[in-house]
Amino acid sequence: MQNDSDMSRLGIAAGAAGLAFAAVVLRVTARPQAAGPGKDDARAHAVEAKLIGGGDLRFRLREGALYLTVNGPARGFPSLCIGNSREVSILHASAALGTARYRRSGESWARLNGFEWKVRDSPQSGPASSGERQGFLEQNGWVANSSHQGEPSREFQIELLPEREYIGIAFLSVETMSVSYWPATMADDCRALDLLKGDPPSSLRFAPETWHRLPN
Repeated sequence: MQNDSDMSRLGIAAGAAGLAFAAVVLRVTARPQAAGPGKDDARAHAVEAKLIGGGDLRFRLREGALYLTVNGPARGFPSLCIGNSREVSILHASAALGTARYRRSGESWARLNGFEWKVRDSPQSGPASSGERQGFLEQNGWVANSSHQGEPSREFQIELLPEREYIGIAFLSVETMSVSYWPATMADDCRALDLLKGDPPSSLRFAPETWHRLPN
């Protein structure tokens, strides 16, 4: 879990760096993809939906990347689950960005690594630079606008890797500790409160097949 003022003891953990993010379209270092009948469909794939519990989202696929906007119902931060039936990554955006990973082990999923916080939006020094965001994108295959003030609107750019077959989205409203999520079929630990707080348990249960399938 983040342990400084960016979390504000979970009072506020997300802020106003959205404009800075939106003003800079970051490069995606696209992995080679085989041409095939579904490629044009993947590029045209677009979704607009309401979050269960409040808020909404929209995303589109373009040139090997997923561009996602999550609008929570109040101040808070989003946590995305993305992966397949063998391994899942948690993409967490609060005052900083971090990626946790889990691998399936029988009926449960074991944590491979917790969050290593990068691209911090600091009350003292301001939002991270475009160079920091670009470096994070190249290393992790995704980036978003970090925010220390609780900005409910977040923009993600996610590289569509072959292993990223499913996506589930959760949003923690920090003032009420209530969770919004999508799709409605999600009924696993992608909604777990400790995970959304940025403190990933050593073992969780995921059901990626109940999330939204990405057209890889």
